[in-house]
Amino acid sequence: MILRFGTSAIWRSIPASFPSPEQRWFHLYIGKKPVMFPKSKDGTPMGPLTQISSAVSYSMVLKTLMSTFNTVPLDLIERIADTTTSIFVQLVFVLAVPNIFSYTIIFAPAFIHTIKIIEEYFEEMSLCISSANFDHSVFVRDNICDLKFKVELNRALNEVTIEYGGLKYRQERAEHIRKECLRKNEPGILHRLWPTLAFASTTIGASFTMYKNEIQYYCGEKLPLINMLIYCGSEGFYGSLASIHTNEYFLSPISTFFEFIKEEDIHQSQPKTVLISEIMPGNRYELVITTEAGLVRYRMGDVIDCTRFLSRADDLIPLPAEPAEIPRIPLISVAYRVGSLLDVFGEKTTEQHVMHALKETVDQWKNQGIYVDLCDFTAYTKLDDFPSKYVIFLELTNEQGHEIDDQQLQILQNSADSEVEQQLCSANDSYQLNRKVHKLGPLVCVLKIMSSQSIPIYRRPLFSTSTVHDDLFDNYDIVIIFHSSQNFSKMNTIGYVNPYFVATIDDQISFTSTSKWNDEEWIIRNIPRNAKLLVKVCNKNEKGSDDNYIGEFEILNIINYDAPPNGHIIIDSYGQHKGHFHLSINSKKSSNESQQLPRYTFDGPCRYSRYDFLPINHQHFSIVHFHYV
Repeated sequence: MILRFGTSAIWRSIPASFPSPEQRWFHLYIGKKPVMFPKSKDGTPMGPLTQISSAVSYSMVLKTLMSTFNTVPLDLIERIADTTTSIFVQLVFVLAVPNIFSYTIIFAPAFIHTIKIIEEYFEEMSLCISSANFDHSVFVRDNICDLKFKVELNRALNEVTIEYGGLKYRQERAEHIRKECLRKNEPGILHRLWPTLAFASTTIGASFTMYKNEIQYYCGEKLPLINMLIYCGSEGFYGSLASIHTNEYFLSPISTFFEFIKEEDIHQSQPKTVLISEIMPGNRYELVITTEAGLVRYRMGDVIDCTRFLSRADDLIPLPAEPAEIPRIPLISVAYRVGSLLDVFGEKTTEQHVMHALKETVDQWKNQGIYVDLCDFTAYTKLDDFPSKYVIFLELTNEQGHEIDDQQLQILQNSADSEVEQQLCSANDSYQLNRKVHKLGPLVCVLKIMSSQSIPIYRRPLFSTSTVHDDLFDNYDIVIIFHSSQNFSKMNTIGYVNPYFVATIDDQISFTSTSKWNDEEWIIRNIPRNAKLLVKVCNKNEKGSDDNYIGEFEILNIINYDAPPNGHIIIDSYGQHKGHFHLSINSKKSSNESQQLPRYTFDGPCRYSRYDFLPINHQHFSIVHFHYV
């Protein structure tokens, strides 16, 4: 009933949003079969209900309903254990359908994460759709080993597209996806991919307001962005959307019993509460929830604004046509949660969680004889990584009389990520759960050691999602050695290839190897800790026409580089593997002299020779000599 009120508010405001019989919705599910859930020490299955992933099985009626209107059957989603693979598969299914009417994801960071996946992997997705075959996906190849299940996925994808025209439609749809996704830096990708979309919906109130502008950019001007239809949690349903033009909900006291703590009393340990009949517009309250069965009564942490009372003049939800007394129903909006937080998949990491983890880590370092104190920190969620992760910028000061030497600094840099991660998992069970099932990737710490008299540089808004400025990063000098490539796929014509590569760091400095490969390169000074290396491999066309693009790979962490044993996989524009590329990277903190240089300063020489006459499968790049930084 609550959901019906919310959808009614949308349909009354946007007539086009009333779905036609052939249209489907897209709602991202992170579901699993009950046996796949992690368990507590006493054997109780654990999982957030708000992610539609409770360990309690669905009824057959609900499963059928959800599978009918969504783009992919629920029983298929439940069998995919890896979260990123599950999201990828669901996105392929929805991209295969041209006329969905809604795009709904509960949490705003997860909403952005799905768009980032589309932007990054649209070539693989297009190939999966055009061929009705998920073998083109690196996620499916790596994380789904059951061949019969892969066949089921392919069959289901084919069945979805048959009603739109089969093979010809799939090829046209795949080409449309490629065309629109290649229009980078243009707003409205959701509307361009699905012109029939009536609205997109996610949580954009309270602390999620910071994501609204970015999500609106993906929607464009033609696609309405609406707050979530329902206000709910693991404990039950609290209310339903009252208006698409505001972030207001009306509360439903029939599913949970509400009490309210006045905002000025929130910090008391045993504050007084008022009832729903006593709250007044213009005031803020913290919610206190008692579940329907009366099992649990506790403070939610959500602070709400009481905006006004429902009236016929508001015309927000369907009311009886005949005059009737309207009960005193308050409208509310979620203002904030007590304690700022990081939240991608509902893990709700608070400032207290992070502070506890950092203090415990600092105490461990002191026990090891490294005497530092926590000065300040800031953190944000990196949503364009797969999976998403936390990045924490940590500012430390020397304890008076204890200077940090190079060896101790190296220990701090090598251990910060893992030790803060371990302590954060201990502080926040929900974060630990999301890490165990690989919804979230390992966090990254960026360290800065300051003297006790230094001015803090990380004193910014505590939690952020914006791009972090260069002044937050340490500087490094690096030497990159390009060793060899191997196992290039054979071309259609018999002969030899003459490959070369173009390597770029952060679009700031680029090097193109020549056919003789006798160049000086790749000592770079004063680069930031978060610098990225992109290597594109091409084939030189000696006939003078355009060179052939072979493929590329990217290294996201140059400073802490760990070479893959088999080299980097070279992937072409269709997601196919075209060979392997071997390189090594040496790095060290920039000296005081290097830090006076401009960023990305080239400082050679490194001299190479290249053999350009070997058969395709044995092409080799070799180094003659080089001088270390």
